[in-house]
Amino acid sequence: PDLAWLAKLSAFTRGAEGALTARLKLDGELGKPTVTGGAPPSEGALRLSTDLPHLRELELELTMDERYALALKGSGERGGAPLPLEGSLAPAREPPVFDLRLRGENVLLVRNAELRLRAGLDLYVKGPVDALEISGDVALTEGRFVRNVDILKGLLNRSRGEVTAPTGIGFSLAHEGPLASAE
Repeated sequence: PDLAWLAKLSAFTRGAEGALTARLKLDGELGKPTVTGGAPPSEGALRLSTDLPHLRELELELTMDERYALALKGSGERGGAPLPLEGSLAPAREPPVFDLRLRGENVLLVRNAELRLRAGLDLYVKGPVDALEISGDVALTEGRFVRNVDILKGLLNRSRGEVTAPTGIGFSLAHEGPLASAE
């Protein structure tokens, strides 16, 4: 099926494109079924409502337990770098609960008009979607920060005796959605 419906699940997602084909196997007793399966690589992408790059080429193996929690193992691609992931997701809980490990080298973290960052990472993402805890290691491998500086304005203000407070540079992977409140 078309993946456009994924974008409507959360304010964290801005859009989804492509299609998903999955292979599922249903085993066990009627009262306690087990579901296993996987999704081969897709030409689709999941666009987030942050400066985080799209997640592409998602390939997952999954197993569902009797509580409808999903054990995940697979990989995706962020900014041209592979991003293996493993762990679990409990989408039936309210709010959904994550327990994921993400690892990658030279992964694109942020890309916008002012900032581009790539890093090697080994991260754990745990907890409910509205109170995520993120821990692990991030080692920057590449960075670029560009900002226009109005030198003339600063010189004119000084010649008039005006003193302006320096402005800081704020940084966040997300200004809204689950990552904005993650610890």
